[in-house]
Amino acid sequence: HWLKQSGIAGRYGLLDFEPEHFEREIRALVEQGYQGVNVTVPFKEAALALADEADATARRIGAANTLVFSDG
Repeated sequence: HWLKQSGIAGRYGLLDFEPEHFEREIRALVEQGYQGVNVTVPFKEAALALADEADATARRIGAANTLVFSDG
């Protein structure tokens, strides 16, 4: 598993939910202590909309494929 090989404590797997529940599900992951998620289609535009900060590339293309959760 690439996380273990990289010395990262974590897990990587599919979280399957409906697009209309994206924001609720992401907020629940934050509450559960997740530190971030990788985002795939069809959620990339919604991920950018939830981000407090985004790099120039994400803003230019209007989508994000990674959300990092932090304490402020």
